[in-house]
Amino acid sequence: MTTVEFELPFGYEDKDGNVHKTVTMRRVRNGDMIDLNSDPAIQKLAQRKDLEIDTSIYALAEAIKSGGSLSGLSGRLHPIANQMAQGAMIEMQTKMFSRVILSIGSIDNVHPGVLRDLTPVDFEVIQEKFDEFNRAPGKDGSTEVPFEPSLN
Repeated sequence: MTTVEFELPFGYEDKDGNVHKTVTMRRVRNGDMIDLNSDPAIQKLAQRKDLEIDTSIYALAEAIKSGGSLSGLSGRLHPIANQMAQGAMIEMQTKMFSRVILSIGSIDNVHPGVLRDLTPVDFEVIQEKFDEFNRAPGKDGSTEVPFEPSLN
């Protein structure tokens, strides 16, 4: 299976008031990760070492490597850096999701702007389905998520 379909609880409301809930997503490819890592905005995040976010970027990268969870990061981050890290994580995920989501209902051009208009609940459903769909069996029988953008 190279694509998966699922429903969003609230969906995307277009300019005409139509609500689109059915998401079709394909598997992430290596090129998606390479392109994301080449994105100037993502590279800019890695260059902000002049602020107090060196450890924040490292912690964010570790969170992404562990499947994208931000839980447990707040104690390791300066409050402003914590907000920046959360925003950066959401921005990276939004860019990745816009690459792998083929459609939401009859919306075929799922760009970051469409994803930014979703509710946090819908975005979380997409995160969960993305992780679940792209998991591969690990050497020890556990699951690993291949989405590991580098911030260095």
